[in-house]
Amino acid sequence: GMDLFAAKSQDRSTGLGPWIVTADEFPPGSPALQLTLKVNGDIRQDASSGGMTWGVGELVRFVDERSAFECGDVMFTGSPEGTAQGTGKFLKVGDVVEASIEGIGTLRNVVTAE
Repeated sequence: GMDLFAAKSQDRSTGLGPWIVTADEFPPGSPALQLTLKVNGDIRQDASSGGMTWGVGELVRFVDERSAFECGDVMFTGSPEGTAQGTGKFLKVGDVVEASIEGIGTLRNVVTAE
């Protein structure tokens, strides 16, 4: 098996955009937003950001204390319950992955071979 860093750090494995939301676009504090991930229309993850172990502010402080954190950097916060590691449902070529965040939008990608 592959360790989590290697599994999540492969080239072309992270979809971003077309929406990047900055802190000034949110109300004060960390709002609770619904996060949904579908694979071929099947809901694999469905949770609220309100259930995060650490708030976004805490995560930013943690990173900033340990490394250079500059304007334009992107920070990932982890995944809600329902990842392939826990279910055994791994992605295959041709799968359609849709990641949605309430009030922001949906990112849709098709899994391709290298």
